[in-house]
Amino acid sequence: SIYAELFPYAYNYGLTFSAEYYFLELKRLTVFGGLGLGAAYNKYTFYYNVYLDEDKVWGVLVRPNMGGLLSLGKRGRWAARVSLCYDYATTRSDNFEYKNFTNLGIDAGIALVLR
Repeated sequence: SIYAELFPYAYNYGLTFSAEYYFLELKRLTVFGGLGLGAAYNKYTFYYNVYLDEDKVWGVLVRPNMGGLLSLGKRGRWAARVSLCYDYATTRSDNFEYKNFTNLGIDAGIALVLR
């Protein structure tokens, strides 16, 4: 018998220019929504034991997001930032039968608020 181990991978890289609109300000919480547009580069790879087959493609990336800033003090310039984003990329691969690439992500971090 002949067999092979198959490991499929999709490596995704994106670069976007983004804009955000802050539409609701409460005491310490600011809610925002945004949109990012840019380019996506995907590398689809199938590993067959020590051999590989891959396809490298470029496409357009659209990334809407929504989140909030929570101020870390009464008049502090630092805030905790959390957002939920959805990526849609037109990185089509006919070799591996991918029509597009989508991704759901959560961003979390500390932000310096400049007003």
